[in-house]
Amino acid sequence: MLAILEEVKSAAAALSNDERAELMDYLEIVSHVQPDSVRAEWSAVAAQRMREHDVGLRQAVPFNSVFKRLVAD
Repeated sequence: MLAILEEVKSAAAALSNDERAELMDYLEIVSHVQPDSVRAEWSAVAAQRMREHDVGLRQAVPFNSVFKRLVAD
């Protein structure tokens, strides 16, 4: 699977900006298609984290910090 991923990444790097944007739109759409069980689990995790935040057990992370970390990877 790693070889296929590297091949896809290499091919994506060779795309024009418009083609890359189209690929990103496609990936965003397919990444949001989740079985109900997965969606329910993530909703439960999000709710738990929100409760922990509300009582001071977790701190929020500013969007810019998260985005910079994602872009760096």
